[in-house]
Amino acid sequence: MLYLKVLDAERQIVHMAEGQNEVNLICERIYQPGDRIILESSEKDIFVWL
Repeated sequence: MLYLKVLDAERQIVHMAEGQNEVNLICERIYQPGDRIILESSEKDIFVWL
């Protein structure tokens, strides 16, 4: 599984999406200073195209 997250400056999840082979995420707010985009995988040693 792939997980795509937007975290705020306090590392709280703002938006999150997951998918088996691909993942898309629409963030419905303006990015704020300190926001981060995180991509995680349930598997190790994989190749992704971001």
